[in-house]
Amino acid sequence: MSAAQPTPSPSGGLLQREVIEQLGKQIVTGRWPGGTVLRMDELADQLDVSRSVIREAMSALSGNGLVQSRKHRGTVVQDPSRWNAFAPDVIAWRLDDPAQRDEQFRSLVELRTAVEPQAARLAAERIDSDRAAEMIRLAARMVESGSMGKVDEFVEADVVFHRLLLQSSGNPLFASLEQILNEILAGKYRLGLMPIIPDPQASHRHLELATAIASGDAPTAVTACLDIVLQSAEELGNSSPQPRG
Repeated sequence: MSAAQPTPSPSGGLLQREVIEQLGKQIVTGRWPGGTVLRMDELADQLDVSRSVIREAMSALSGNGLVQSRKHRGTVVQDPSRWNAFAPDVIAWRLDDPAQRDEQFRSLVELRTAVEPQAARLAAERIDSDRAAEMIRLAARMVESGSMGKVDEFVEADVVFHRLLLQSSGNPLFASLEQILNEILAGKYRLGLMPIIPDPQASHRHLELATAIASGDAPTAVTACLDIVLQSAEELGNSSPQPRG
């Protein structure tokens, strides 16, 4: 069992989060397949950290379903079918792996198609005036920043917009998916899979969606939301990585 040496921190070790990222990506990319036994001492030596740091990292990975502590065997890598597919870390690591990226995006788009239009319908029925005004403000910000080529501002507003959409549905199960949605939207930008200049239609559809929700027009809200999700899927299908300055 071997792992690429990570860059140590100035203190000579790795930050806890860096260790989790290092080990998680090794598992998700198949470097350590299901059934592999991970030895704490070996990992501590390879990563130049204490055993306590490794134990904490394993605890975090166990929470994502990537590893399991077994009596008389130690810590064992789990088969991918046992991983928590809704864990934001697992989603992010799969998106970072070119071999899994397309399949992961496809699954996420299918999830969005099933959930977000219904969240839009419920939001049109349940949203309060303050949240409605905030959604319109965020959509207007997307229109402005997109037209100016300020992609980072566009993405920031987009993430908050869709988070507010899920929250405004009044369904706590929908709202609990906001971290997953963050990974989808932010991941597109992080991986360079967004147009350098956002499509103006995407911005105006968000404004149409926000306006429909604010006016209580559920059918229009559902249609506009579905259009947004499908356009996003089409962009992913036609995109190639773009450099980010």
